Amino acid sequence: MEDVGRRMAKRITVKKEIVVNGSIKAFAADISEGGMYIFTTQEFPQDSDITVEFTLKQGEQPVRLKAHILYSHGGMGYGVSFVDAAEDAIVCIKDYINSQSEEALKAEAVMQKKVLIVDDSEQVRRMFKNSLLLEGFYVTEAANGIEAAKILSRERPDLIVLDLFMEGMDGYKLLQFIRLNPDWHDIPVIVLSARGLPAEIEKAIAIGIDDFLVKMSTTPKKLIEKIREVLKKRYG
Repeated sequence: MEDVGRRMAKRITVKKEIVVNGSIKAFAADISEGGMYIFTTQEFPQDSDITVEFTLKQGEQPVRLKAHILYSHGGMGYGVSFVDAAEDAIVCIKDYINSQSEEALKAEAVMQKKVLIVDDSEQVRRMFKNSLLLEGFYVTEAANGIEAAKILSRERPDLIVLDLFMEGMDGYKLLQFIRLNPDWHDIPVIVLSARGLPAEIEKAIAIGIDDFLVKMSTTPKKLIEKIREVLKKRYG
């Protein structure tokens, strides 16, 4: 019961470098006194045990804990719970969480927006998804318009990042489908396309988009900035 209680404890968003198993560099995306969510390209089996080492505050001694992998998001992100942690380590983590300002907690709530990435390139989806996860966004992905429509029927994202040229249902058809559906018509859409010809941009604008970005000139940082800009305009 104690471990369950710790996993239910207050969780905050962080951007913290950590070391897994003594040598593997990774990042923590959030932390509670019971566990954390880590991002690493190194794959670990579910239900396996690892060690995590991280510094809570600059100048302090690193905290080193044994952790158990509870779940995996495609071998990129892992939810872990701390195992057999010394009480002083848990107290340090709890104090760190409580020391965060009210403004930081409010910022966390703002950042927890749902973004749906629709693109037929797994490499593109992974690159932008990883960066969004590290910034605290909740991310789902679809390889084409048909997959995206199925996701939309289950959950409503706060914003959609949409490729235009895909097999099956392409981005234009999905965009029309979204704008004609009363449940989804007001979801912000940012087009992220490999091509940016004026006619293609005009067609997308005519159907209804919030912005148009060209993949070749769009870094993950630029996309995140644009997502935040559009979300702020739409939701305040």
